[in-house]
Amino acid sequence: MTRWTCPDCGREFGRTRQGHECAPALSLEEYFSTGPERERPIFEAVHGHLSSLGDVYVEPVSVGIFFKIHTTFAQLRPMTKWVALSFFS
Repeated sequence: MTRWTCPDCGREFGRTRQGHECAPALSLEEYFSTGPERERPIFEAVHGHLSSLGDVYVEPVSVGIFFKIHTTFAQLRPMTKWVALSFFS
């Protein structure tokens, strides 16, 4: 599948000119350096499972972590007392 890279923020998408909040992705190290320690083991468990199903592209952004194959299909988003896991179809 051809991926489109936004020329302004450098994020990758499954569709050309995909609408998005234009903010650069973070590295995993940058993302985890700003949040609570409880997020990392949750990410590792979810990423481990999703990766066992096939190739997954991980995109950390300021609001959470997106898991993509062709488009975003899952998201981890930190909340006040938990980490929300959402799936998209």
